[in-house]
Amino acid sequence: MESSSSLPKELKRLSLHHSRSNSFGKGETNLISDIMGQKGYKAFPPGEYMYNFEIPMEHRYPETVKWDHASVKYELEAVVERTGAFRPNLIGIKEIPLIRTPGDDCLEHIEPIAISRTWDNKLHYDVVITGKSFPLGSKIPVAIKFTPFAKVGCHRISVFITEKVQLWAHNRKAHRVASDKMLLLFEKRAGMPSKSIYSGSTMRLSGGDEQIAPNGEDLASGAHNFLGNISHDGFSPGTTEIECEVQLPSCPAMKKMTDPSMKLHCDVQYSSIEISHSVKVSRDLLHLEIQPLTYQ
Repeated sequence: MESSSSLPKELKRLSLHHSRSNSFGKGETNLISDIMGQKGYKAFPPGEYMYNFEIPMEHRYPETVKWDHASVKYELEAVVERTGAFRPNLIGIKEIPLIRTPGDDCLEHIEPIAISRTWDNKLHYDVVITGKSFPLGSKIPVAIKFTPFAKVGCHRISVFITEKVQLWAHNRKAHRVASDKMLLLFEKRAGMPSKSIYSGSTMRLSGGDEQIAPNGEDLASGAHNFLGNISHDGFSPGTTEIECEVQLPSCPAMKKMTDPSMKLHCDVQYSSIEISHSVKVSRDLLHLEIQPLTYQ
């Protein structure tokens, strides 16, 4: 800025006026605009101005994390530099949520997880989870197939999700492992309606004695075994298939929750914080054997 002695008298009057007030007087805007234009400034009349821009982010940056003992936050800062010795700059800060999503050509997240086991040579079961990555608010499809070799009953199926959090500090010299959070997402007892902590889970069954409506609602027919009545003399082992769609909580739904133990966080893999999840499918089995009676 030039010294006040070299400025016109009109500009001196305006400078004095604007040092006391942050508003332009009538007819003064054009004069200020002309002088500012010579100095590399520009006057903006009242109105809304929009500027489109993009900021590329490197893949190594973590997504936004909001946890009890650790957080990662991104903020966008805008600064408007104003001319004049007594005009402070205008600074605005806005938090920008950063969400990580898998690429369209990333096939490893859609590959199914298949587990095949045999329990005590009496029951063979297969568990298939269609996918390895699921966004919050979606459903996890779980398919279970039972093939009994003896009189075996299954009267309950439960689906749990476990959240594990690990924290590092001071160049990974300090390590902390938070208590694992285990939530029962879905539970179905034979002959009883299913339970789900997040509304939206459904179940379909083919084979056995349990009756399931076409829309996935349970009829609770009173049966106590998904695989059939093992106490009946005519029991013949067959295949029973159960398909569940387990509901995950959505972000808007979790904002309304008052209990923090019911909230889940997305997976995070970063140098100072790691959050991972695992799904556990549990089943309660019963084996019935009829021993011959011996009289003495």
